[in-house]
Amino acid sequence: MGRKTLISCTVTILLPFAAQAATLQVGATRALKPLPAAASAARAGDVIEIDAGTYTQGAQWNADNLVIRTAPGAAAGSVIVSGGTVAGKALFVTDGQNITIDGLRFQNAFVRDQNGAGIRMQGRNLTVLNSSFGKAEHGILVGSSDPESTLTVRNSQFHDFYSPGGSGVLTHGLYVGNSIGELVVEDSTFSKNVTGHLVKSRALRTTIRDVTLDGRQGTSSYLIDVPEGGQLVVEDSELIKGANSPSNTAIAYGFERYKGGQFVNPDGFVFIGNNSFTNYRASGTNTFIENRTDVEIELHENALTAAAGRVELVRGPHVVTTAADLLTPIEGGPSAALPIGDLPPFEDVAQPSRHLAGFGNASSTAVAVPAPAAVGLFVAGLALVGTLRRRRKV
Repeated sequence: MGRKTLISCTVTILLPFAAQAATLQVGATRALKPLPAAASAARAGDVIEIDAGTYTQGAQWNADNLVIRTAPGAAAGSVIVSGGTVAGKALFVTDGQNITIDGLRFQNAFVRDQNGAGIRMQGRNLTVLNSSFGKAEHGILVGSSDPESTLTVRNSQFHDFYSPGGSGVLTHGLYVGNSIGELVVEDSTFSKNVTGHLVKSRALRTTIRDVTLDGRQGTSSYLIDVPEGGQLVVEDSELIKGANSPSNTAIAYGFERYKGGQFVNPDGFVFIGNNSFTNYRASGTNTFIENRTDVEIELHENALTAAAGRVELVRGPHVVTTAADLLTPIEGGPSAALPIGDLPPFEDVAQPSRHLAGFGNASSTAVAVPAPAAVGLFVAGLALVGTLRRRRKV
């Protein structure tokens, strides 16, 4: 009898909260027309459905457990948030917890301090799905410091980052600027960054899986920068070093730990496996991954190709199970001209190809690679350990 009474009381308590959740419709013909009106009206648990169109005012989202998505029937990318940054930070500022954003396009995010973003994450836990970012100083910028917080990005696209202030301003496709608990990026594409890096993460744990990072357009430095160390998994991804990059490193791990700053992540295991790396940078020796910590990086079956220049697998502590001569750098010939068009419409690349078929005129067959460089360097790593690592929750 007591248990039945307890259940009845629990239902009585929870029902009022469930009843508060609502679906808010936003658009030119709706009661809620601009995005700030929807953000002001939103309450915890609400779903915000946005009609296709261009919205020139961004919004600051304070409520928890929101889902912000395109309206039923609207294609991914047909809701365009263009300009109208809020709080001098971003087009969307997420202060609430557990927010999901699905199917939106963010562009023209520039602010006075040259640190604008499509989305500025300030609350705990953000999930971004099927969205695109570009023509901005950053795509997503994490401004909070919370070891319990996670940023998850899936099936999204980051292209064309720069600052009107000039090439001296650092811009990034995705930048976890403070030490949150975890960054997870899957099935996404990054390209065309003027300065800075395509992905930069200060998270305690960073996972990058089934992602294309193409540095051939622009002058981005690192493709992946994990400056404070911590746990890192990069697997099943395609990395391309552009000819005009100022840096000879593709993946930089622990480059800021030597500075002795207060935001230094504790050591975590690092697994780099089943990736392909193509280099178009002709000068010097170009390194797939450089490790400036004491943690041994585990390398497993990464394929390296020198379309130009000289390429080596790794610098710094590492573990591979392969003959020493397989670690000898490979030599490439002169870089072939590679035509790359503008980014196609978002819906054409909602599921980005790891072989670059969606990037204008570029394709994996369009690259004329000299014969000595046509054979990639395959590095056999700890197969059993790598399998176990990849099964571990990160």
